[in-house]
Amino acid sequence: MPFGTGSVIVAREDWRGYLHSAIPRLVVVDQGQAIADWSPAGTVGVYASSRHFPGREHLPRNERKLLTLETCQWLYTSAAFEMGALNFVDEEHPSCTTLGWSAQGRFLGWYINFQRPIVRTEAGYDSMDLVVDLVVTPSCDWHWKDDADFETAIRRGIVDEGDRRLVELEAERVVHLIEERQGPFGQEWTTWRPPGDWEIPKLPAGFGIGLECPAGAGLDDDSGTRAP
Repeated sequence: MPFGTGSVIVAREDWRGYLHSAIPRLVVVDQGQAIADWSPAGTVGVYASSRHFPGREHLPRNERKLLTLETCQWLYTSAAFEMGALNFVDEEHPSCTTLGWSAQGRFLGWYINFQRPIVRTEAGYDSMDLVVDLVVTPSCDWHWKDDADFETAIRRGIVDEGDRRLVELEAERVVHLIEERQGPFGQEWTTWRPPGDWEIPKLPAGFGIGLECPAGAGLDDDSGTRAP
């Protein structure tokens, strides 16, 4: 059953049965297969982090991220969105297209996160990041982001050649939409604004139900965030 406009849902990342992240979002429109949702600036999510993981403190961020996926060992930390984010996901397509606005309301462009197609849950939907992304400017110029990390992840077996083909095919589809200014790249979405009475959503109790947490990941001493 579709989620109602304005309802709070939880977008989670499921990495091999473990909760990797959880973000509360407000439903803009749910068309059954596709969902558009909104995370205003100030929205707080929970994320897997190796920043203070013992033995990884000296490593660069990209290597810490890959080790998190490779070992299924991390701590949880919380962070608040610095910008408003309008997200488009689909049960059939392995990507999330996000439109971003600064705190002052300036449109910043699009960010395409390649990920597993969403799987609906009672509280929202689950997916998982595939490491590589596209960054699109307000003028619709685009470039790859973290493509070197993606190649490293394939080489180390974190993702596989099937994921590479999945990303390549999805990138072709997304670039066509960019060039034609269709879907999330249409002007009707770049000028969209949330209703004035929408408040910042919060993660509900039990948001991690159904997924495991790594042993010892329940408390990040820096953030004070407890695992669900």
